[in-house]
Amino acid sequence: MTLTPVASHPRWRRLAARAVLLSGAAVLGTYIASHAPRDQTLVFRPGSTPAASLTATWTPNGDDEPAGGVTLHFPSPTTRDTRHRVSLPNGEYVIHVQLTTEPDRSLELGQPGTPGALTPRAETTVVERVRLEGGETLIALDRKARD
Repeated sequence: MTLTPVASHPRWRRLAARAVLLSGAAVLGTYIASHAPRDQTLVFRPGSTPAASLTATWTPNGDDEPAGGVTLHFPSPTTRDTRHRVSLPNGEYVIHVQLTTEPDRSLELGQPGTPGALTPRAETTVVERVRLEGGETLIALDRKARD
């Protein structure tokens, strides 16, 4: 009777093959899960100046093209936080926001350049680098709020 070494026994080979297959599947599953989109909430904080509209795009860090964007027009100018939900993988993004502010209508209409004159619409552009991690991410659009 000849004895076969344990390493060449068919049962051990099957168990080793299963272990390698399961390990590979676990590594692949972990990689795919880390790159899968997750619900993210972007919170845009305009600050003290009423916003009439907001346009935002988000680009993964290192990419040339935006992964998405949104344009919001408000029925009446607002200074409240605006939340927008997106589905993106966690990671670093560059958020480019263009905010259009409404003139202050509480002032009486006067001649341009005089006290009481209506200030024209203004556009503010903010570029922020943020890290999305599956929760809320604040993007302050007012200089005072960012400092």
